[in-house]
This record gives sequence, C-alpha cells and structure tokens, in this order.
Amino acid sequence: MDYSFDANRFITTLCDIGMNPKEGSLKTNSSIEDIPIMLEGRVIGSIRKERAEGFVNSLRHIKINRLDENVPYTLEIGYIPHTTFSRSMQWPGIFLSRNQARFVRGVQNLKEGKIEFIGPLEQMNMSIACLEEDIRPDTTHQEVDPVNMLSIIAACGSFADYNQSPRNMYQCQMAKQTMGTPYHNHVHRADNKVYKVLFPQRPIVKTDTHNMYDFDQYPSGTNAVVAVISYTGYDMEDAMIINKQAYERGFMHGQVFKTYIKEVNDKENGKVSGKPRYRNVNKGSKKDQRIDFKGLDRDGLPRVGAPLHSGEPEMILYDSLRKGAKYVNHKDQELARVDNIRLLGQGDGKPEEADVSYTIRYSRNPVIGDKFSSRHGQKGVLSVLWPQEDMPFTEKGIVPDIIINPHAFPSRMTIGMLIESMAAKGGCLNGKFH
Repeated sequence: MDYSFDANRFITTLCDIGMNPKEGSLKTNSSIEDIPIMLEGRVIGSIRKERAEGFVNSLRHIKINRLDENVPYTLEIGYIPHTTFSRSMQWPGIFLSRNQARFVRGVQNLKEGKIEFIGPLEQMNMSIACLEEDIRPDTTHQEVDPVNMLSIIAACGSFADYNQSPRNMYQCQMAKQTMGTPYHNHVHRADNKVYKVLFPQRPIVKTDTHNMYDFDQYPSGTNAVVAVISYTGYDMEDAMIINKQAYERGFMHGQVFKTYIKEVNDKENGKVSGKPRYRNVNKGSKKDQRIDFKGLDRDGLPRVGAPLHSGEPEMILYDSLRKGAKYVNHKDQELARVDNIRLLGQGDGKPEEADVSYTIRYSRNPVIGDKFSSRHGQKGVLSVLWPQEDMPFTEKGIVPDIIINPHAFPSRMTIGMLIESMAAKGGCLNGKFH
C-alpha cells in the first residue's frame, strides 16, 4: 500500500466524479436527501442518492484499473444504499477506508474482468457468486476460488466434500477447542491462562488452504495409528480406546499455564505502606533469627522447574516491622511446577515497590471421560487405557494408538475420513505429505 496518501488530492478526485464537497466545519451544500460520503469516519462530502450507485461504480473503475495514484487499490468502498424499509439498522452512506491493518480479500469483478480487493463492510451489499452457475443478472463479482466460501477452519478439513455436511460443521466447532500452538513467544508472554498440547504434529494429509496460511507453523493435532475394529466392548457408543503405553510415551498430553501476581509489599490506596519489605538476605546473627528457606532459593523465590505442593511456601518475605520471615503458601490443591518468574517494578529503581509474577503449569493428560476427535466430526470419549500387550496388531507388528468402532462410519457417512485414512497410510509408507 502507498503510505504517501494525499487526502486533499483524493478528495479532488472524488469531486471530479460527482461528489459535492463539504464547505465549512458545520454546514454542507447538500440537502437532507443526499447520501453522506465519509473517509475514515470523517464527512468529506455528499452526493444525490440517485447518483450514488454511478459514483461508486466510477470509483471502483478507477480503483481496479489504477487510473489515479491517489486512489489506493485496497480502498474499501462501503456503499449502504437508501432502503424502503422503515426500520433499517444501517445508516445510508458511502464509507471509504484506506488505513493499514484492515481485512481485505480478492474477488473477481465481472464487469472489469480483474481482481478487486474488497473489505467486510462493502461485502454485505454485494452480489458475489461462488460458481459459474450461481451468476444472476444482478451479480457483480465472483469468488476466485469456490473454497473461499468456507472459513479458514472449514477449508483446512481434508476431503470435506465427501462428508455429510453437519459433520463438517461439528468439526469446525471442535477444531476451535483444540489445545494447539497459539503463539511462538511463550517465554516472553504472561497470559492469564493458556492451554497447549505437548507434542503437536503436522498432518500427513493437508489442503491447499492449510499450506496457504502456513498452518504447519501452528500445529494443533497429533497423527495417530488408528484401528477401526470392534474390540473389548469398551468402544461401544462412540467410546474409544487409547493404547496405555502410547499414553505413557506422551500421546495426547497437554498442559495449562497460569500467570498470577504476588504483591511483595502491602499497599494502601495504591501506595506502598512499608509493612513487609522484600529482602534477599538473612537478618541478624542469632540462630533463632535466621530464616528457614524450606527448599526455596536464597532470594525467597522457587527455582524455575521446581514443584509447588499445596500448603508449601512459594515465596518468603522479610517483614521489616516484625523482624522475621513471612511465608506465602501455595493454595492450589493440584501439583504445579514453576514455568517462569518475573520481578515487576515501576521502572523507577525502587525494589521495595516490586511485585513478583509467577507462571506455573499443570499437567492435563488424558483421563477417562476426556473427548477426542478426528478432523471429520468423529468424536468420542476415552473409556479405557488398554495395555499394549493386549492390543491387536498387524502382521508387521504395528500396534494402534487408538481403537474406534466401525459402527461410527456408516450412519455418519464420513467417507472423507476413510479417504484421509488411506491417503495418510500411503503417505506414511512413501514418506510424503499428501
């Protein structure tokens, strides 16, 4: 995008194609029937409502063909026309946007025969065909790729056109619940709560959309050896069996990261009262005055990676009034480990006004009753962790990680899952991503 945008020259171009410019700070030379024209939320002029559609078409022609360097090719032309409905929820007008960091996407402009970048506001009042047979007399645009009709999550499902449509919608909902890779700068962040799967993998079978958005950088699932077989009775009614040894090797393990802040000094009305003071040395020389650190480091804080048990101290302060140690205990019942510790100050070099930020992690490993899903809406709960020595195996000795019941396929009509399973097996045998 051209950052040397000249608003005055842009307004001059709009006036050349029919806009009535705004005269003063409060009044315009327009009537109550005119449609306002706004640029980034600021009124710059107006136009008669019967001429508005022609004005918009002329502006699109200039934008698509790059006829004026002052009209950005990613300009959003949100035209909301006058309506005959008495209770319209949208104010009529022509709303222009050209700032950075806006969502734009390319569609084929049928009249111009070229790609046009459009935004979310203008898309609502456009007639955009998906396929050739969808084109009607009032159609102005067509999708570059029919897959663009889908969301990003839906377009990442492989062979979705072979599934019953509700299964694809179920999968879209469940894909948003996965504990994937939300970001790459974990050690530098202090989010309140984050869920992450421990060993995410790239899928063996991918779609073009998956590659286009580089989802391999943000994996959210795990490849598994699946046996489709009725076995042991623990796989009835959509239940599933997980190989106990696969689980013990880390299969489907996850973690929860929580961040909270411990105040080192008592604060009254937002100011430090000076009661407990943060010290990293033992005070006094007598034996009964020395602090018992109880496994914590010499600064009174736990080491990174140290376990935190309920009721045990997670921080020790030196109380300058009582002349002794003040122990702050860990309150959660669940075992946690310290992932990161940060000392937070005000930036003025006063350590007595510092606070301590803890990031701790909890294990979230599979337990009976947890739900798991394929990429085709085939969901089921874990019913038992079955020993590997009792699992079925192939003639080559391959033992499955998961057992699902074959009854899950005919009634759900997820043929796409069958095709993906065969394609993934071929990919494993040939060492290729498909």
